[in-house]
Amino acid sequence: MPATCGSRCASSRRCTARCAPTTARARAWTISSPGILTASAFAVPIARQLLNMDVPQELQRLDGSALRSLFVFIIAAAIFNFAFMAMVTHRLLGRLRNLSERDALTNLFNRRAIERDLQREWHRWQRRRERFAVLIVDLDHFKQVNDTLGHPVGDEVLRQTAERLAAHARETDEVARIGGEEFLVLLPATSREGALRVAERLLVQLRAQPLGPAAGGVRMTASIGAALVEAGDTDVAAVLARADRALYGAKSQGRDRVVFLP
Repeated sequence: MPATCGSRCASSRRCTARCAPTTARARAWTISSPGILTASAFAVPIARQLLNMDVPQELQRLDGSALRSLFVFIIAAAIFNFAFMAMVTHRLLGRLRNLSERDALTNLFNRRAIERDLQREWHRWQRRRERFAVLIVDLDHFKQVNDTLGHPVGDEVLRQTAERLAAHARETDEVARIGGEEFLVLLPATSREGALRVAERLLVQLRAQPLGPAAGGVRMTASIGAALVEAGDTDVAAVLARADRALYGAKSQGRDRVVFLP
């Protein structure tokens, strides 16, 4: 289970247009046979230029075998250089991709990333009828924390809450921060009973003990709205809308509880 761009060029990937040329070049320089062939295409003209240059007399004294060895060395060095740059570029792009999908405060998935994965589960539901559930988790009375203890403490409350949610969700679940004090847990391949068990476990873990000293030692509770994909749903938005209505029901019924709408 990913511990969720927060992230996550940030969650909106606002640098997409600017980074597109770099991304295109990086894809061309993957560590694969096409990448090596492309590197060779650059190395051969370089080697030809070297062979057409005025050769120092020391090199002119080399026999054909030695010149061939030098030529092979030049080609190998050029290919190695391009392959090395391709590897570095690939790793950098991987880090940028990770940053674009993570929430900067909690390091959970951000809204954009979880919406992508919700679409993935929706398509799986359409193809295989594998049901998934959604939990919307909202911290109770979080505004009071910010107002009385300050925003730095509020930020730490969010970080420690994110850690608890990620630690006590199932290994296959995905946890995201979707805004403010609101989190979303995506539960693939689950039933109503399975989703309720996860939701109740999260509530217990949140209220069980106070948060750490950096979070002011406060004891937080949460309200959870849960929904399971149904045959009549036309898109993911229908599932999310039910979960949102369920969350409103949990708040109106006194908070610190889960309400499930099928």
